[in-house]
Amino acid sequence: QGLPGTKVAKIKLGANDIDDWEEIEDLLLDYPSVRWRLDFNGLFTSFTDAASFWERVSPTFKSKIEFLEDPVTESLMADPAVSRCFAGAKIAVDRSPGPASLKQAHVLVVKPATCSPDYFFDQVTSFSGPIVVTSAMDHPLGQLTALHAAQLVQKKYPQRLLECGLCTQDVYAPHPQSDWVR
Repeated sequence: QGLPGTKVAKIKLGANDIDDWEEIEDLLLDYPSVRWRLDFNGLFTSFTDAASFWERVSPTFKSKIEFLEDPVTESLMADPAVSRCFAGAKIAVDRSPGPASLKQAHVLVVKPATCSPDYFFDQVTSFSGPIVVTSAMDHPLGQLTALHAAQLVQKKYPQRLLECGLCTQDVYAPHPQSDWVR
């Protein structure tokens, strides 16, 4: 019955997914023990559109959401209204967030393969909330980089590290180095 042992899963959502939200929600509710991370990649460009979507999400599903990742554009993310728009939800930021976005965020998602080590450690050190270290769904070497970074964060901030997004090796066709991360 799919996802055995999975506690947390992430789903990336685009405009077509928002249009078909009720069908997607019904499918995701078939996994009652899974907490969901919804990644919008800055999809919503207005609070009106964002609030309209959030109203369509059932209370039952809202209780299964761990956080909403980049639900709005960077400029909207800097506005304190983002927390009111998604009332009751934790907001995560990714994609090199600016200081104003970090101020509004509840969770920081970092991808070590997409930034310098200095930037990575600066973000982790300066952000006081929970942290997720994830791969960029990339080459096995990038996945191992994310795993190593997650281990470093775990040593320094064990109480802040959430389950990390490191199991992306089966997203693409096998690569000669795919077995490195199994």
